[in-house]
Amino acid sequence: MSSLASPSTRCSRRGSAICSPTRGCSPSSGSRVYIKKRGTNLVLESNAAFNRTIYHLHQELEFTVPFEQTFEACRRFTELYERMYRRRALPYTVIEVRFTPEGHDRTFIGAGRDRRSTWIDLVSVDSQGFEEYYAAAMELMKEIGARPHLGKYCEGLTKADLERAHGKNLSRFLALSEVYDPQRKFANAFTERLLDRPPSRS
Repeated sequence: MSSLASPSTRCSRRGSAICSPTRGCSPSSGSRVYIKKRGTNLVLESNAAFNRTIYHLHQELEFTVPFEQTFEACRRFTELYERMYRRRALPYTVIEVRFTPEGHDRTFIGAGRDRRSTWIDLVSVDSQGFEEYYAAAMELMKEIGARPHLGKYCEGLTKADLERAHGKNLSRFLALSEVYDPQRKFANAFTERLLDRPPSRS
């Protein structure tokens, strides 16, 4: 499911419609556009909301919460965006929601490990201001105990954050990486920073 966050215009698109908080949606030929009055919400199935193959240049901050916390978490991140938007314009942002079942126990530091999970993806146009929203959203993630998707935007995350999110599973992951990759051939600057590990050994 997808919900769009913008205090000035709530809309969704199909095909290659172009959306912005100030101008609403401007569809290209053949696109189907939904426009709602200010202060309303439009929720659509993902395949009807947008087409990823022609997506705008964007950033993504994604994380999981327990399925039971879905509505509360979505409400808090939407309200955070709207509060910040009232102070200064933020980039157009989509809040995308998806779900995975419980039983994923082979991914030690995977965001969907063990529990039935809701994935909340904050998709912002890659323009000035998204870093400010993401920094605030990341603090809220830590407050509610959300687990980060490590393949998405991770600036500001530390090893201590991963320890809080994954506990002993992070220790197991690090121990196994020492066994199977002692020379750190799969390490890079990102993993060295995030896991607080020394540079790769020769």
